[in-house]
Amino acid sequence: MISWINIAKGIGILLIVIGHSYPPEFLYHFFYYFHIPLFFFISGYLFNKTQPIFTQFFKHKFKTLMIPFYIYGFFMTILILLLHWYKGDLSPDITIHYLSGLLNGREKNLANTDLWFLPSLFLTSIAAYIILLKTPKTKLTHIAILFFLILLIYFTDRKGNSIYSVTTVPVALFFFLAGYLYRKKDFYIEKWQSLVYYSIFVIGIFSISFYTIHQTVDIGANYFGKSIPLMLLNGLLGTLLIIFLSRKIHSNTILEYLGGISLYIFIFHQIFVPVTDSFNSFFGIEKNFIIISTIKLLGSIALYEWAVKPLKKKIKFI
Repeated sequence: MISWINIAKGIGILLIVIGHSYPPEFLYHFFYYFHIPLFFFISGYLFNKTQPIFTQFFKHKFKTLMIPFYIYGFFMTILILLLHWYKGDLSPDITIHYLSGLLNGREKNLANTDLWFLPSLFLTSIAAYIILLKTPKTKLTHIAILFFLILLIYFTDRKGNSIYSVTTVPVALFFFLAGYLYRKKDFYIEKWQSLVYYSIFVIGIFSISFYTIHQTVDIGANYFGKSIPLMLLNGLLGTLLIIFLSRKIHSNTILEYLGGISLYIFIFHQIFVPVTDSFNSFFGIEKNFIIISTIKLLGSIALYEWAVKPLKKKIKFI
């Protein structure tokens, strides 16, 4: 994989971990605008239009996204049920609640709500395959599809908690297709890189700073803020900032490593919430997002290196 892509994913996963670690309000809102859109955008960028037949594509995506969803979802479900049993409050209702989340993929029923991203990306990839390989390949068609998605987002159920996060697909698909189109125009953007740097910085910082304190964006929960166009704009601006920064960095071993295991950090980091709570309680300190983020990050890396990595040699799709 191109090094800057892993660098961008490395930066993105750091922003996700920090965003889940009680950062200052401004950083929280700022990161939530684009840390998830970044990953949909990169997925679109990597989409190969010379894909195999649909059944092969479907099987590949199911194996790489949905099988991990079920495996790690099952692991998380067992873990949280054991925790409830240890606390003495395990009941049939709690058991059914979490088991149903594993079966229907509803975010609020999942033992680890972050897992919503996997079925969302799976459904988005399938939709993108149909759109990009089965519709006329013209600029007008692509523009029309993007505008249609914007309209569709307006009518999306804002309550969230849909089966397999299907209501997140219009937003996810918007950024996915934007990433695909960006790759097609990559040379042009490289040519005007200095102008793009300046434009992204000025417009992005202004719009995010001006509006971010007035709304909350959380794609997984279907919170799109007060302005959908501005939410999409800031998502694109923030994503492009990370991409241009990653290309500027060009090479960084640590960020490339984090990007390479970003999926596992995404899945595992919230497991360590009880650890961070115990740490804060033991030392009698207030919640510090730097300490919390560090514990979550290092814990996720350790879990990957000591548990998942050895198993991957035997079971490839873990």
